[in-house]
Amino acid sequence: MIDYLDRKGVAAHLMIYVWNKRVNWAEPGSAEDDRYFDHVVKRYQAFPNLVWDVSKEALAYGRNDVNYIHGRIERLRRLDAYDRLVTVHAYNYCRRFPEKIDFISAQLWSSELYSVMRKVWQDMPGKPILNIEHGGYERGPYVVFEGNYTSPEACLERAWQCVFAGTYPTHYWQGAAWNVIIPDMASLEPANRPRLDYYRHMSAFVREYNLGAMKAGDKKSASGFCLHDGANLMIFYVPKENSHIDVRTKGKQGRKMTGRWFNPYNGEYEATFSGVLPQWPRYKKPAGDGFRILVVEIEE
Repeated sequence: MIDYLDRKGVAAHLMIYVWNKRVNWAEPGSAEDDRYFDHVVKRYQAFPNLVWDVSKEALAYGRNDVNYIHGRIERLRRLDAYDRLVTVHAYNYCRRFPEKIDFISAQLWSSELYSVMRKVWQDMPGKPILNIEHGGYERGPYVVFEGNYTSPEACLERAWQCVFAGTYPTHYWQGAAWNVIIPDMASLEPANRPRLDYYRHMSAFVREYNLGAMKAGDKKSASGFCLHDGANLMIFYVPKENSHIDVRTKGKQGRKMTGRWFNPYNGEYEATFSGVLPQWPRYKKPAGDGFRILVVEIEE
């Protein structure tokens, strides 16, 4: 399975323990526990697409304490000859011990997600941040666990808000969660399939503009969210409630600009326009439901 994922260009985020799924786990720290843990690390470490996670919701079920997690991480790093990335799906652990892990795993469901993720980014400088579970569980043909948000569009909005906060999102589909396995999604009616196309469009856009290298958090518009390169490229998340967005380009009025509207639902650029920047630029969001992405490039 891990090899198949690798051939599909997918990283395997492997949780070594999941303590709330009725598994007859060995006593923590026992010889049996060590035998299981060592087997998993030795079995999977050579796969190039592997990311380690000690446990799902590691401190939530009374199975252990932080010292146990410390010990598992140390044991993992000793055994892993390939130095794969390590995290712990427990934000309370990551927040207290960021030096122990390679990236932060948060689990934050707040309705106003952008500001929450910006706060995490500010509190955890120098560490990549993954909202491993943002409360969105896209609906499928079976109800498994609904979280707080089930529509594909709501889940997509939350994922993009993580991106614009300078962090990383995760996608959950109820058709591939817990006790449900649907090996052939193409066998389902289109209405029951996950909208993975939304995330292909996201991935392509992130790569095209190298969003991981851009700056987040600066207020360069009256509403929405902005990523920018510190010079002449600004990219705006324009919420679905907006009819327009007012852009702030202090000191650049009179310069030529080009703008493009990106539709995150179909991956297409809806409208391209150019002109001279006025003192207070305002741009009308294209017709249609949902949020949009605006790319503004200013000439030197």
